[in-house]
Amino acid sequence: TSTTTVEGSSGDDGTKTPHYLYFDRMKAFKKEHNLTGQMLVRGIARSEEDNEDYDEDEEEDTEEEGDNSKYTMEQMESLRFILLTDNRRNLLEEYHHIILGDQADGGIMMFNTSFSYEIMDSWAACKQRLTRKSPSQKLDILIAYTHTIMEWDVWMHDNEGDMDVVVKGLATSWRNLIKKNDDAALGWDQEYTKPGVMEMLSQFKKKVESMGEDYGYDLGKFKYM
Repeated sequence: TSTTTVEGSSGDDGTKTPHYLYFDRMKAFKKEHNLTGQMLVRGIARSEEDNEDYDEDEEEDTEEEGDNSKYTMEQMESLRFILLTDNRRNLLEEYHHIILGDQADGGIMMFNTSFSYEIMDSWAACKQRLTRKSPSQKLDILIAYTHTIMEWDVWMHDNEGDMDVVVKGLATSWRNLIKKNDDAALGWDQEYTKPGVMEMLSQFKKKVESMGEDYGYDLGKFKYM
């Protein structure tokens, strides 16, 4: 999980680049709202000029060191982040260990079909955890859980079926949370985190549903809206 705080870069002539202005604004926003970090959800799509082996699905992580002066403000505004409170950061770390178990701190990881059972068990526990929580607490739990199982996605194509229980159940939890609560109750900022979460859910939907369309692994529909 990328949570590094990044300073913007100035151009060679000392002018403030769109990259600098974007991250300078984010830094001020985080300070004002007592937010401690950020998690990148969508980077900047690579262009054909950048890479002769162009892949429209590839993205650049603008948090990496390099020449960031080339980015336009339009490109910078296409970035999507989820801003982190201490609670969100802690939950991301917690679910990293819950999902990966003994492999969480390992260098080389190995997965097989049994990992899908771990995902099913983890969802049952997560669903139980959501009961009697406030909307903002539910949001933080679902962000951490969804991000983690999307990052470690072996279960999507190595399972013995019934994974639609996870996909449909998770979609229902998200749908009920978003439809029944306003922004204030959810406790997410509208500037960065709300668009970042919606982008994450869109990516998750595309990922799980493409497994059936492209590879024959029917995981069900992720109807989060």
